[in-house]
Amino acid sequence: MDESAPVVVVSAMSDGNKTVGTTARLLRMVACIEESRPDEIQAEMKELYEYHANMATNSLSSDAAAEFHATLQRVVKRLKEFINAAMVLHEVSPRTRDVIVSVGESLSAMFLATYLEDQVTI
Repeated sequence: MDESAPVVVVSAMSDGNKTVGTTARLLRMVACIEESRPDEIQAEMKELYEYHANMATNSLSSDAAAEFHATLQRVVKRLKEFINAAMVLHEVSPRTRDVIVSVGESLSAMFLATYLEDQVTI
């Protein structure tokens, strides 16, 4: 890596209220896995999806928003599959928890990359 290249560090997005932010939502999903509450996981997943989809719709050009929505759908699908596997096993290891929570940072990085690319093309 070029030592003069800038580095961007991101964290999961929230609207300022950390209790309903992305990381808090993902941690609630972990708790729901441990307590076998699949309906609550679905509700949290829906909120997670809608928050990021709305952010894209409201912040990006229509083409960039469509690109991010497709990425978001893939990420949420993989997250659902991972959570379903954890539900079947009735187990949340530290690694499982880390994988679930890291989705927030991944989505944030993907959104930022899409946003920056969109700014160049506008």
